[in-house]
Amino acid sequence: MTLAALAFKPDEFTVGVDLFGISNWLRTLESMPKYWESFRFALYKEMGDPEKDKEMLKEISLASYYDDVAMPGLELAARDMARRVLARSQVEKIASSVVSLVAELKQYETSSIAASAQDKEQSATGQVAIATRTQICCVAARTPLDFAAATMLAHLLEKERVGPKVVSYENVSRGRIGGFDAQAFSTICVCYIDASGSPSPLRFLLRRLRQRLGGGRIVVAIWPRDHPVLREEEAEPDRLDRVASLRDAVNACRDNSGSNERSMLQKTA
Repeated sequence: MTLAALAFKPDEFTVGVDLFGISNWLRTLESMPKYWESFRFALYKEMGDPEKDKEMLKEISLASYYDDVAMPGLELAARDMARRVLARSQVEKIASSVVSLVAELKQYETSSIAASAQDKEQSATGQVAIATRTQICCVAARTPLDFAAATMLAHLLEKERVGPKVVSYENVSRGRIGGFDAQAFSTICVCYIDASGSPSPLRFLLRRLRQRLGGGRIVVAIWPRDHPVLREEEAEPDRLDRVASLRDAVNACRDNSGSNERSMLQKTA
């Protein structure tokens, strides 16, 4: 409760002391005290076996952090931006902080992998092979906050052994869309955080992307969850998926990836 309060209401508290709360399930499951032995099996069944499901537990923890902590913060910033409480420079600073956080997490992961020569050897071939063919593009729809969301999505996709590319909103603007090679991707995921409830900027962007995408699919990740676009009926349902979380966006992008990518993942797994 203490950790949740500090995470979701940071302005309400000066300090918090956590005595018994669990902040890292993987670490907890790996170091369970003897007096927990009576319900070890129940915890393994509910949360996962730390030996067999280690990577899954790591991915869930990261996706939950991004969806449950980082994204609500970006939504609040978008709300303040719509009310003109935040200046453009402040919005850019918030987005830059999120991008820096993702970079730090990546650096930590790289250090952890490097510590195990065996893991490094096993992952090197697959990473190189997949990086040569990027099939998913994460596009920021309109603002620096969208770019921060696209950066987090790309990080989660990398966990799926996919080499995503992050594209800023400037590079898909009306004046620069001509230089964007949409047909190089099988799936484009557009991240859109909008507190105004206006679908117009997103619709114009989707129209520009559709004109260049060819036979690929588009995934639209939209925040907040009650945004009008999430309730609209799509004229081309076979080419557009709507989601309201980064985890669902990862699942949609993974499902939409082509058979060539799936066969490549199977060969390098």
